[in-house]
Amino acid sequence: MRKIYIHTVLCAALLASYGCNNQQSGTETKDSTAVTAEASTPVTFKDSKADSIYQGYISLKNALVANNEEDAKKASASLEGILKTTNDSLAVQAGKISTAATVADKRLAFNDFTENILKEIRTQVSGGTIYKQHCPMANDGKGGFWLASEKEIKNPYYGEAMLSCGTVEEEIK
Repeated sequence: MRKIYIHTVLCAALLASYGCNNQQSGTETKDSTAVTAEASTPVTFKDSKADSIYQGYISLKNALVANNEEDAKKASASLEGILKTTNDSLAVQAGKISTAATVADKRLAFNDFTENILKEIRTQVSGGTIYKQHCPMANDGKGGFWLASEKEIKNPYYGEAMLSCGTVEEEIK
């Protein structure tokens, strides 16, 4: 019985590792200096409002990565204020993230918010790269997206529990 249990645990760990592999199949591997150079190029925008929205979003994402409920609340409340002048529906979504009771509740609203933020800023990028990243296990296996300024995966849906779970789905330049 013990051997079956150990075998089951090892298989589950292998599957989780496979599902959260940072490498995409068919993607060319780059040396570490190329990745470092990509990460050091800051994202710039045509419009200062888009820059403020993106920087606020990154603060929110980083707070979720750190599992910091208070910082996530502050970042989403700040985003709500910025968005009230440009996009009422996004401001409402940011407000829902801000008032959500727990980090887990904030994460539930984060995926749709990400998709809508991307629509708002996609055409405003004038330099650097935004990485649209995806975790297949987030949101009860439905998957979840987030945006990052670096290629390295830092998963806001699980924080330290599965920090590197995910792949880069798109590079927005």
